[in-house]
Amino acid sequence: MLTLKHFEQKTFSEETGSTVAGRADYRVGEIAFDGKTVGSAEMLWSMKSLDSQGMLDLVQVYQNVLQPYQKAATEASAEGEPAPELQMSDAEQVKVRAAVNKVLEAKPQIALESLAFKTAGGESRFSLSLDLAKPQSLELPPAELGKQLVSQLDAKLSLSKPMVADIAALQAQAEGQTDAKLIAEQSAATAEMLSAMALSTQLAKLEGNDVVSALHYANNEVNFNGQKMTVEQFIGLVMSKLGGVGAQQ
Repeated sequence: MLTLKHFEQKTFSEETGSTVAGRADYRVGEIAFDGKTVGSAEMLWSMKSLDSQGMLDLVQVYQNVLQPYQKAATEASAEGEPAPELQMSDAEQVKVRAAVNKVLEAKPQIALESLAFKTAGGESRFSLSLDLAKPQSLELPPAELGKQLVSQLDAKLSLSKPMVADIAALQAQAEGQTDAKLIAEQSAATAEMLSAMALSTQLAKLEGNDVVSALHYANNEVNFNGQKMTVEQFIGLVMSKLGGVGAQQ
């Protein structure tokens, strides 16, 4: 049985002029499985420069159009029928475009500041921040739209091998294994195997006991683990590395 203790939730928002900023912090002080403490976790969000009227308009469209559609699609699926087509009136489409443009004009910033899990052995963490801007047109080709829409992006991942070993050991115990030495050897081997798989893609590197990867994007330039390249070069790099791993498997 999985149990959560010392759950903490903090939310905050403030309006300045026509924009809203806020944050939401969620923390679990203790996660236990079958009475054994596993670790702790946190998820921290922040938002800045959200146009309040634009967001309100989008929420209204969601409530009036998308929620009924989702309900109809769920009911159709339950009866084995194809999902209905999403239909929006011309007025609703105009409202959505206007609201999206209004939100993007304010240059909103959205960040997952921390998604972390910590055990006795170590801590793994992921963070992502995204700065948006209004493009010349929402009808641009996808590649160009993406370049103009995202003004800056930062993503970081740190995966702790000792933490992975802790989780593997817990799983072994849950499956009924009792030999402490064997559990330790198998969990360490599992952590090394997952680390080797991640490193084999050449999309991550090893720093101490952590498998890490970092991505920064701004002004059509990507900095990926210290290597600078264009967006097109980055996409090509990722596709080639993942394709190589798939071919090996």
